[in-house]
Amino acid sequence: MRILLLGSDWYGSASRSSAESLRRLGHNVLDVDESRYFPALRLFSSRAALRVVRFRLVDELNRAILKEARAFPHDIFLAFKGAYVLPGTLRTLAS
Repeated sequence: MRILLLGSDWYGSASRSSAESLRRLGHNVLDVDESRYFPALRLFSSRAALRVVRFRLVDELNRAILKEARAFPHDIFLAFKGAYVLPGTLRTLAS
């Protein structure tokens, strides 16, 4: 089975562990790492600046998901948390 997986790819994350387990079971898994689009920031000023451009980052992430989905025909789209996946993206993936 071909699985397009959205989640964080840091060592020990549930999405990374699941992707590795699915691969061991013989599935073809493509990861889209959402942490590339939403970095973990410690400084208040950095977090405030991130809020200003968040809508652009959400749009960029959703475009990346659709681009990967076109390049990787999949049977299942699996999102861990998926807080930034827009309804329009889900509709496009479902069609």
